[in-house]
Amino acid sequence: MNIRKSALTAALAFASVLALAGCDAAPSEKPHVVYDRYYALIIAGRTFDEDKSFYSKARQAEVMAKVRDRTSKSGRPIKELTDLYLKFTKRVADCGELTLLEETINGKRASLVYSRKETCAATAQKDGRELIEMIDEDGWKIISNTTKVPG
Repeated sequence: MNIRKSALTAALAFASVLALAGCDAAPSEKPHVVYDRYYALIIAGRTFDEDKSFYSKARQAEVMAKVRDRTSKSGRPIKELTDLYLKFTKRVADCGELTLLEETINGKRASLVYSRKETCAATAQKDGRELIEMIDEDGWKIISNTTKVPG
């Protein structure tokens, strides 16, 4: 985690120097850097709005439609459902160690493949792979993320 923080700090400093030097824009972060920051934020704890900020516009609309649908079906307030989601995803992330296997960038689309090693014996999860699709919408945003378990 410290290495990621150092790399992020260096990248932000570099972007600031370029901006001050009059360059048009700093090079875009690689998709895996954005996803790694998202995953670290899940573990650290985040708000639902922080979580959504990593999603593409289409994914945000899809998520909000699902939340409203579940709210109307369950009678539970949105805040209660989003808090349950945040707690669940944090618990899953706390027990999973990701290693980037592949990053494919094709124009404004990117695909990431991570191996996922379960680190908590108490979870029902198995080792597997995380498959992430991203789009560049003024920065890389998550379209979808899926866990695949072999077998």
